[in-house]
Amino acid sequence: MITYLDVLLPIVSFVVAYLIGSIPISVIIGKIVYKQDIREYGSKNPGGTNATRLRGKKVGFSIILLDILKAALPVWTAILIFRLTNLKDIMVPDSNAWAIWIA
Repeated sequence: MITYLDVLLPIVSFVVAYLIGSIPISVIIGKIVYKQDIREYGSKNPGGTNATRLRGKKVGFSIILLDILKAALPVWTAILIFRLTNLKDIMVPDSNAWAIWIA
């Protein structure tokens, strides 16, 4: 029997992952640390490559690493939720895999 939790958890997982992924790390770091918008310089792309061109390898590598962690965080969170709670016992067996996959 499919419960509301079986349907709701993958949807919430998707929304949270989308919101975390939409955080522009390089724009935030550029405005806070360097007091300028990285999108106004170079290729006008707020990515790690443009940050590397403008601020050097250390800043570019840091931004790329933070972007990777930003992508991995929702997946790790979904895995931890299933390991630390009883959700895996009350849900359809494959629904927790879907929530992790969607994240």
